[in-house]
Amino acid sequence: KILAWLKEIQLIQRTVQPQLFPRYCRNGVLFADLLNKLGGRTPVIKGIIRTPDSTTAINANFDKILGYLRDFPRFSSRYLWSQVKIVGEGDENVIWGLLDDIWYWKHNKTSPYDPAANVFPTTQKKQ
Repeated sequence: KILAWLKEIQLIQRTVQPQLFPRYCRNGVLFADLLNKLGGRTPVIKGIIRTPDSTTAINANFDKILGYLRDFPRFSSRYLWSQVKIVGEGDENVIWGLLDDIWYWKHNKTSPYDPAANVFPTTQKKQ
């Protein structure tokens, strides 16, 4: 679903193997390009280091990306604080999950995996 959407909005041009795709996302450039494309004519993420040569540069990219997304109350909090898992560990599930959260947010839907959406008040019986 995510790869088809990225092709549809012309962020990626060719078919990418799903198992290789998370590697392209680890430096933050694709996330920044995606958010800028979704943001319209004016870039919403500025100052991205397009060819980061260190972990510090990659972290700077993700600081901007995740900081931007944290400003939206309706955005799922599931991976907003997972920078170490993305940058340090390259956790593919987190990368796919963040892309999925962006898809739900862009389509004005609530992710079924959003922790805030799955909190149900508990009722306790008084004795």
